[in-house]
Amino acid sequence: MESLFLDLKRILEEEKETLKQLSDTARKHNRALRQFDMDALKAAVRREEEAAALLRRQEETRRIIASELAGKLGLPQDATLRAYVDKAAPDLKGELADLLDSMAGIARDLAETNEINGLLARQALRASEILMTALGYREKQTYTHNGRIAGDDRPLLLLDKQV
Repeated sequence: MESLFLDLKRILEEEKETLKQLSDTARKHNRALRQFDMDALKAAVRREEEAAALLRRQEETRRIIASELAGKLGLPQDATLRAYVDKAAPDLKGELADLLDSMAGIARDLAETNEINGLLARQALRASEILMTALGYREKQTYTHNGRIAGDDRPLLLLDKQV
């Protein structure tokens, strides 16, 4: 059983490192959005996808270890990680608790950065939409037989006065 706790600690440490990578990449994603740097944005998204895939694999491994440990400790299969910490040997208990606290902090930072990134992405899309409208592009445009754009002939305004 001691080896299962050590396996749990090892996989949690790996997950913590992956969460750190995700958090760093999310900050790079944020910087790319703020600077409107498409190359950096594509690279950040690719790295985020790779780290997320790695985290999913690590999480699956952690679930397998936790399931085995739950069987030996008499815990329910859906027990929280804190429940495992409470059942750990005294020398591992503190390390596991610190590890979980650290992971929770990184996850909170990551969630906050991702929320900001979502807001920035929506704002960038809105700015692009306004720019495209100002340049004369309208959604679902079609052309007539003489090469002119068909559709409503409303004047193009930078500010929409309809509210």
